[in-house]
Amino acid sequence: MSYTFQVYIADGREHFLHGPAGHVQHTHYPLSQTVLEWMELDVKPIYDITERLQTDLQQVAKEKTKRLEKPILEGFALLNSYHPYFAYLRLEWTERLKQARQQAYEKVEKLLEPAELIQLPTTLKKIQQQLRILWHDVLDVDAFDEPIQDKLSRFYAASGSDSSRFAFQSLQLRYAPIKEGTFTEMLEVRNLFDIPDFFVRECLRRELPFRICKNCGRYFALSRNKNAEYCERPFAVPTKTCKEIGALNQWERKKADSPALKAYTREYKRRFAWIRYGKTTEEIFYQWAELAKLNRDACLRGEITIEAFLEWLKLDM
Repeated sequence: MSYTFQVYIADGREHFLHGPAGHVQHTHYPLSQTVLEWMELDVKPIYDITERLQTDLQQVAKEKTKRLEKPILEGFALLNSYHPYFAYLRLEWTERLKQARQQAYEKVEKLLEPAELIQLPTTLKKIQQQLRILWHDVLDVDAFDEPIQDKLSRFYAASGSDSSRFAFQSLQLRYAPIKEGTFTEMLEVRNLFDIPDFFVRECLRRELPFRICKNCGRYFALSRNKNAEYCERPFAVPTKTCKEIGALNQWERKKADSPALKAYTREYKRRFAWIRYGKTTEEIFYQWAELAKLNRDACLRGEITIEAFLEWLKLDM
């Protein structure tokens, strides 16, 4: 095999060693991140890509030429752009195409058999549903108030043959050094679905708690603040995260319910009407409005009392 694809967990992160010989990359993510992205992945484009790959691979075996190798590799690269787990398929099929070329495309029907690609989207969709149920029934801190291990035991004891339950497979692991003086279990990937299996069982073993984000509606790990209600994923505008948007929404709700904001709004409307009646000028009004806004926000932050702010609003400028 002329490529590497290995997975391990260290320092609370998922680690991937992947790439062709001599060009192995090391990427890492917070533990559970790739599993959650796998669970949420849109399957529709995966169907489209794998259908094209099936057709092209069958044509290669039929034509016995490398004419379609480039579009096939581009297809796997596109697949990889949707999720890091697909890097395994990209490397595996690059290797298969290389072997087919070395064999002058003779007797490559089995080597280039796209059966696993045909089943991939359907299997992925099924596993996504199983993971959503597992997260809701076992790892969601708001669903059932009891220890994770108790929920897990009840979950799998309910029905051993229920197809809605995530089925753990036999994995190939080896104990190996990852850096000077540090060893850990390394997953030897034999199948694409080995990867989420490896990370899911680690989330369960560590009893990681999760919650649905109140902004985007997706699960996130409660790694630091157990009371967090928003995740830190980018949302809509790349510079704003759900956490930032949530804080802004809370601030807006706080302002909307605040006596300070209500008093400011009443006084703003009253003084704005003075312009129409000639009791003040626009310049004077907007000078007052700027100062009033600063004092209002200081009151909302608790820097001045509501009583002090109300007294200030009564002052003439």
